[in-house]
Amino acid sequence: MGGCRFCITSKGYFGIVPAGIGVGDFIIVVPRSSTTFAVRKVPNEEFYTFLGAVYAHDIIEGETTCLQQGNLRFI
Repeated sequence: MGGCRFCITSKGYFGIVPAGIGVGDFIIVVPRSSTTFAVRKVPNEEFYTFLGAVYAHDIIEGETTCLQQGNLRFI
């Protein structure tokens, strides 16, 4: 999964994302981070796979999709 591509989110934000991101993946902001990230829910599980860093114009200051605390695990 190399490279990046342009995207427009369902909320109208645009950005540069990892090439492997797809419809249904999430762009998240980790508290105290200045970077947004892409994650994918693992089917039939309660955790997410890290896909990579994302440049999403204005998303840090704007409305974001929030994952419930505890659903994002660092392993």
